[in-house]
Amino acid sequence: MIKDAFLSQVAINLAEQYKVDLSNLNIIFTNKRAKIFFNEALYEYLKKPFFSPQYYTINDFVSKYSSLIEAEEIVLIYNLYEVY
Repeated sequence: MIKDAFLSQVAINLAEQYKVDLSNLNIIFTNKRAKIFFNEALYEYLKKPFFSPQYYTINDFVSKYSSLIEAEEIVLIYNLYEVY
């Protein structure tokens, strides 16, 4: 594990702060890929199985707590073209 990596530092900080119970945490990432690296860093630090926190991307988190519906990419491209 690279201890200088940002996700590793965050994983170590959260593991030390919340000790055993990480399952009640909600962690928001910019994309799904970061979740994988964060989970690896967390496991490397704890060296034992654990209950993972809930992971969300920003889009997932906002859509979970909002009544708004995310537009499809083709609609957004069309709107951008119309504005242009």
